[in-house]
Amino acid sequence: MAHLRRFAAAAAPHSSRPRPRPRPRRRRTGRPPGRHQQGALRAGGQLTCALVGIAIGVLCSRLVFKRQGYALVAALVLMAGALFVKGAPPVNRLFTLMSTTPEATKLLAPAGAMLAVSATVRAGFTAATHFVAGRRE
Repeated sequence: MAHLRRFAAAAAPHSSRPRPRPRPRRRRTGRPPGRHQQGALRAGGQLTCALVGIAIGVLCSRLVFKRQGYALVAALVLMAGALFVKGAPPVNRLFTLMSTTPEATKLLAPAGAMLAVSATVRAGFTAATHFVAGRRE
């Protein structure tokens, strides 16, 4: 073992500068405020978008549209409407609120309301699909 240390010391380049000391690690005194609220807001936003996407997918299924081309056009129009129509709840409104409000704690109640709206939209689109599919059979 000693001969390996001598070999390593001889092979290492010598410099006039001393080796830098490792920086001491900072101790965390606590988590930043609003961390859990940001996680809840992200999860609520993802769930809101997922519910709206499911609602549009159910409405554009083969139960309603027999031709795939019509279903595709309807799905594209509905998705564009959900995303890009100014102030249209729940998706565009939630994105607008998230981009303009700096604090996550102020967005929890509106995000919960948009989540409830998206659940209502999904229920309504599912009921409409059920109604149309029942009349066709």
